[in-house]
Amino acid sequence: MKKIALIVFIALLIAGVFGYHYYKDVTEPNTAFSAPQKALYIATNSTFEDLLTQLVGDSIIADTASFLWVAEQKNFLIMSSQAITELTMALATTTLLTYSEAGIKRPSN
Repeated sequence: MKKIALIVFIALLIAGVFGYHYYKDVTEPNTAFSAPQKALYIATNSTFEDLLTQLVGDSIIADTASFLWVAEQKNFLIMSSQAITELTMALATTTLLTYSEAGIKRPSN
């Protein structure tokens, strides 16, 4: 009985560690800029590599590995529309990808 309890405890501990890393990669902020907002221009039919180069080159994302992992999980490959996306500090990776994929534009004045 003690062996079974120990095995269950270890399995739950391992699942908790993996769950935390998954949660962290998906929901924690992944922006590296310090300004309150930053504009990101997405050209029509840009590839994922174009977007990634721009995000890294402009120091927008903090953790490239988690960004790549989440993008792969969401099958994020191409942006279909041109947009100027208004990014704010503390955006999670999933939110950043959703904004880029959907071409969410900043409000016009």
